[in-house]
Amino acid sequence: MLRLSDIESGGVDRFATYDGKQGGTSSRTQLVLELRDRDDAADAAATLEPERWSLSPYVVFRTLRLRSNFTGTLTSPESDSTQQINEATTLGANGSYRRTLALFSERDSLEAGVALRSDAIRQSQHRLSAVNDRVTDDELTPGIDARVRATDAAGYLDVGVHPLPRLTLRAGLRADALSYMTEDESGGAQGQARSALGAQLSKRGTADVVLLPGLHALFSYGEGFRSPQARSLGDGETTPFTRVISLETGLRFRYEEMLTTSLALFYTRLSDDLVFDPTTARNELVPSTRRLGAAFNVLFEPGPDWVATGSVTYARASFEDDLGQYRQGDLLPYVPQLVGRADAAFTPTFGAVGSLGAVRSHFGVASTYIARRPLPYGEFGHDALLFDARASVRLGPLETGIDVYNLFDAHWYDGEFVYASAFGGAPSLVPERHVTVGAPRSFLWTLTLFV
Repeated sequence: MLRLSDIESGGVDRFATYDGKQGGTSSRTQLVLELRDRDDAADAAATLEPERWSLSPYVVFRTLRLRSNFTGTLTSPESDSTQQINEATTLGANGSYRRTLALFSERDSLEAGVALRSDAIRQSQHRLSAVNDRVTDDELTPGIDARVRATDAAGYLDVGVHPLPRLTLRAGLRADALSYMTEDESGGAQGQARSALGAQLSKRGTADVVLLPGLHALFSYGEGFRSPQARSLGDGETTPFTRVISLETGLRFRYEEMLTTSLALFYTRLSDDLVFDPTTARNELVPSTRRLGAAFNVLFEPGPDWVATGSVTYARASFEDDLGQYRQGDLLPYVPQLVGRADAAFTPTFGAVGSLGAVRSHFGVASTYIARRPLPYGEFGHDALLFDARASVRLGPLETGIDVYNLFDAHWYDGEFVYASAFGGAPSLVPERHVTVGAPRSFLWTLTLFV
């Protein structure tokens, strides 16, 4: 994280750092097994089958060690450098069963499913000295050492019917039961164990009306939730969830196999939200928010070797209540209002090479546009326009390719924040713009063996 004024004045290189000890490592290993009653070749005809089922058990191992310093020496003369460690093992399984009902038509269906997940997590966060890396936690900034066991057991039911030839209705229910067991291993709460339980029932529904051949009108309503941080729960507390309500309406048009487009208007409300706080190096609770916006998507396939897609999303995220520095109507920081994406690919097949068969290739370009990123205190971040490219060729079981990210080496900012810091000189409590510089032009070469 660098001060924007230091970059613009040439005081630091845009890829420099105030604290050379920042950084970390991350890893993720997962194993997924999928069992079902038919293979991929039969999926196209799945809707004609009277019933089908699937079961997918999985295990995931994750580790993260991250050291960061967003504020220099603002709160401690020995450095505000923070080390975070997260280790988690996840065991789970998803299962579903679907069958036709033929209530109004042969396309009516009923689907039921279950989802089980259990996470064993170890978390720690400590402030470290920049001189000798010793732990410098105190009463004002206590450290965190905790073990968490989180379990989620869920079941859902989904019904789809066609009461009229031009009308499709879908409705579903999902029930989640969550339990948390937390044990603190440091600070004044050392040895304290807590448990909490909670349950949520979420509803959703969709109506699809055929207005003209290829033109559909859609209306949908959905509910969901976001689970809380386990360490924030008291013993025996009924788990407080962030409730999410979403409404969406729009049009979808399809012309043969060549063109598919959609336009949707959406509204989403969260009973409370999270905003990243650099002084604590984590997301902190903020008042309820809402998002109003529109999304446009297009898929164009003029021929078997050509495909192009594009999407533009506008969203205005704002607070619905007052709390602390945030006021009703203020924009939610760090949520871009405009995001665009465009991709195009050409996949020609060249002549055959003996017994190895045809030479297949892939050439593609993509662009991403991010604009109007709100920041605290009514500011906006810089816009970003990036281009990527890819080229690959496959012969028999071997494929090689190269990806180029940020093709034109644009100077852009991946993140922008406004807060007070002390990196050299006298500390100041005046908020200032800080940025994380986006990646420069980079290359990735791959070699793939198909067996």
